[in-house]
Amino acid sequence: MIRQTAQPPETDGLPLLVTGVPFIDDGCGYYRITLPGSALNEIYQTRIKYFFYGRDSMDEMKKSKIILFQRVLDLEHIKVAKILQSRGIVVGYEIDDNLSEIPETNVNFRLQFLRREMHDVMAKADFLTVSTEPLKEYYSKVIGKAPEKIFCVPNAIRLADYKRNVFSSDARPLRLGYAGSVTHVSDLVQCIRPLRQVLLKYRQQVQFVLMGWPAKVVETSEFFQDIPIELHEEVDIKDYAGALAGLNLDIAIAPLENNLFNRCKSHIKLLEYGAVGCAVIASDIEPYRFIQDGVHGFLVRDEKEWLQALIKLIADAGLRKQMQDNLHHLVKTGHEIGRVAARWLDVFQTVQHWKPGEARSASEPLNREPLNQ
Repeated sequence: MIRQTAQPPETDGLPLLVTGVPFIDDGCGYYRITLPGSALNEIYQTRIKYFFYGRDSMDEMKKSKIILFQRVLDLEHIKVAKILQSRGIVVGYEIDDNLSEIPETNVNFRLQFLRREMHDVMAKADFLTVSTEPLKEYYSKVIGKAPEKIFCVPNAIRLADYKRNVFSSDARPLRLGYAGSVTHVSDLVQCIRPLRQVLLKYRQQVQFVLMGWPAKVVETSEFFQDIPIELHEEVDIKDYAGALAGLNLDIAIAPLENNLFNRCKSHIKLLEYGAVGCAVIASDIEPYRFIQDGVHGFLVRDEKEWLQALIKLIADAGLRKQMQDNLHHLVKTGHEIGRVAARWLDVFQTVQHWKPGEARSASEPLNREPLNQ
């Protein structure tokens, strides 16, 4: 049941107007701007009207009380924010990754050079929205913004977008796979040796499926030498749910290197895996600890545990089915966008009363440097 939030009397019954400005139209733009905004328009259409920059009429968006920018990285947006705030518009900043602590092994490490500008823009915003509590705690310390001006709204999915796989008991090879881009090379390293060991041992019984890596990268990677791979290249976010379901994975893996960047990440990958009905094995770090180890999947800490978990799920069809059902039920009952939209509504109904431009005075100090990992 969706929690209802009372209509504030200041609106006189008119919908609250909000505009979302996605960084780019990719996964983060979809999960943090497009999907929540669409859900708000569907569920609370008499209480909020959410516009999308680049899609809706500029004349309509100019009437907005709140504008939420996502992941803007340059100082030009400080000027934009000040202009909007001078017009009585409340300006928010949305971020769902710790872009101040990108590890050197990540191909997006170059964004580190923009972190000072990013911190300045964040500091000038009237409020922040983030996807995890560790991310809220981090940016509260780094940019000195009061915790009550940072709102944590978790990621969610629209379950109707995903087709749940129905696994038969025929003799086809088990499908074990990973969906993730080349930004996750250092994450996959966490399990590559036990994964190779299992794939070589069960060569006739298990098919390895990889989605999101370019063919040239896979062909030249030492990770996958001598391993038959069914390769699916990266797809646009609008096609992602169907593509993931089309992999027909029995078992899906979610390795993460234990660093500050990853500890601030969200649980979205497990939600996606659960939506299509996979049994999962994931690294035992913060984003994935919302599942119960041994019930919704396996949480593992080292190569020995990776190997044990892989062998257990390959060998035990009953255990696979139980974990597939348990994770799907968890996603359905607690992490569907219809259940999370009310939290976005609460954020916007709270900040609409704030006086724009009072986030930080020019004389206040700003911690521009990232924290130690």
